[in-house]
Amino acid sequence: MLNIPARSRSRLVAPILAAAVLIAGSSQVAMAAKQGAGNIDGKFGSHGKVLTTFAVPASGPTPADSGGGPETHVLALGLQPSGKLVAMGFHNELGGQYYALARYSDGVLDPSFGTGGKVVFTPGAGTPAGMAIQSDGKIIVAGSLDLSTTGCQADFLVMRLGVNGALDSTFGTNGQVVTDFGGCDAANAVALGQGDSIAVAGFTAGGADVAVARYDANGNPVAGFGSGGIATAAGLGSGQSVVFQPGGDVVVGANNIGDFGLIGFTSSGTLDPAFGTGGATSTFFGNADFAVLASIALRNNGGIVAVGGNFNGSKYNVAIAAYDATGNLDPAFGNSGLVQTDLSGVRGEDQAGGVAVQPDGAIVVAGWACALDCDFLVARYLGSTGALDGSFGHGGVVTTDFQSGSGDLARPVLIQADGKIVAGGYSDALGVDTFALARYKG
Repeated sequence: MLNIPARSRSRLVAPILAAAVLIAGSSQVAMAAKQGAGNIDGKFGSHGKVLTTFAVPASGPTPADSGGGPETHVLALGLQPSGKLVAMGFHNELGGQYYALARYSDGVLDPSFGTGGKVVFTPGAGTPAGMAIQSDGKIIVAGSLDLSTTGCQADFLVMRLGVNGALDSTFGTNGQVVTDFGGCDAANAVALGQGDSIAVAGFTAGGADVAVARYDANGNPVAGFGSGGIATAAGLGSGQSVVFQPGGDVVVGANNIGDFGLIGFTSSGTLDPAFGTGGATSTFFGNADFAVLASIALRNNGGIVAVGGNFNGSKYNVAIAAYDATGNLDPAFGNSGLVQTDLSGVRGEDQAGGVAVQPDGAIVVAGWACALDCDFLVARYLGSTGALDGSFGHGGVVTTDFQSGSGDLARPVLIQADGKIVAGGYSDALGVDTFALARYKG
């Protein structure tokens, strides 16, 4: 999970890097307006936007002090087979951190999900991290759980909710699976593979080692993966995002001391010698830069795209790296595989928080752009070259302000079956942080 530093209401301070980008001319903007790609979808929620507040549950466990709040952020988005949209994240209030989920139909809360369209719960002290939806509509949620009273003894926690948001007792033990790597562990991301099998990625050793756990569709550890279903990559940082490759191998995107890291594991849980160098690749953006990886996705050509941000010594800007299927940078994409986009000028701060790939290969990035205030950012890049797509929004970029002066940040992004784009994150437009969603024409 990407950390979001403390910030004022008018300005978000967070990581990412720069380079000049060419903004398409007026003719391209006119074409985008005519085609409507990137326009806010007025049929979603209220004029294309949704804000959802949460409250602590009336009963159930009380989590340990999380050290913050009230805050409510979307961390993941998913579609059920019905086409309904599920947003998952966290809600901090009264010193406790809760898992929060909401389900929507065209941006309207679905009352058949949880209570009034929302589910709020906690299994105890820990941190919500990610979500994926199985083919039958059941919801896999990942995070960490720490039942110790001294120091960090957290473990991976994976849970399954039924289609309508109730804990599914047929998964693991009473709906939960706890996986201990032997140290201070935390899950940051979850992905589904063939047959709804599950991969969860994060870190162990307090953030020094990448950690991956594999489970079957019902939460049983995959015995043939690593050691009893778990594998690690020592000294390669903190896993932030995970994908399955078509053959069943797993790739983890990681933060590794200021570089984008990719780690390839075979289906048996060993580091893949055909991926990168000895199973890993590290991408440095140059100079004294410091990169923070947020998310990875599969490209249509079998490769991988990683997004996040890179600090160039003076400011943070959007950063993207594109690789082939074996972890080598794609020389045809951007500048030898790298693209950096400066949107907010000398004093601005921009970051990518999520990425999705369209059926035509175009890469859609969500995040934020901060000049005086922070707004949702959605940008679309051509999948083959990394150039901003001039047919989308204004020169490839759309920013969305939920209210004048509000702080709005997007992280996950999702492509619907009809091509529409949903970005999720948070906004303080109501005076407190809430789930925030916006939908755009694709």
